[in-house]
Amino acid sequence: MSNQPPPPRIAIKGHHHAIRVGSWSVLCTWDGRSKKVGPAQMVIIPHPEGDPEEIAKGITPGVLRAIPLGEIIKSERMTTQTAAATLAKKEARESGASAASQIKRMVTDQPRPGRAGRPPIFYATVAFAYTSALIAKEDSPVAWLTQQIGADRKTVENWLRLAREEHGMLTTATHGVAEGILTPKAERALMDAAKAAQNRP
Repeated sequence: MSNQPPPPRIAIKGHHHAIRVGSWSVLCTWDGRSKKVGPAQMVIIPHPEGDPEEIAKGITPGVLRAIPLGEIIKSERMTTQTAAATLAKKEARESGASAASQIKRMVTDQPRPGRAGRPPIFYATVAFAYTSALIAKEDSPVAWLTQQIGADRKTVENWLRLAREEHGMLTTATHGVAEGILTPKAERALMDAAKAAQNRP
């Protein structure tokens, strides 16, 4: 009975990066659950178009030195960051669209708020939808929000102005620049509204 360990298996789950190094194919695998910088596994096999004489020598120190591990790690990091940014944009766009639907519903339920105006939660939701569009990097957050709500652009711009200047739900912005983040007041209003919705029978 041999005491030799079994050969490593190619990981099925995770991020893969394949590269040809001379007469060899190198497959690096990152475990998606791990925080490791380098790959969790590296598998080296002969390339189908490799030089038979080189392959006959086996994996030599020279082959190992030729593997550009630093470049592979850098490429994987960039790929992971790009994927994370794409996911963040997608989630922000979906959250913004959901908030826009709430705004549209509130306007439909109360088309004319009267002298008292709309409640703070309305402006907190407007601020949330707008900042979501910023995170999603929409070309024109106001235009995007206008389209999502189905409202007049001037009306949406006025809601944003009120959210900033009168209700303190959105930080100030440079004139003509699409910017701003939710204020703690807006975050509290949204959290309170979410808790109230959960407690409803």
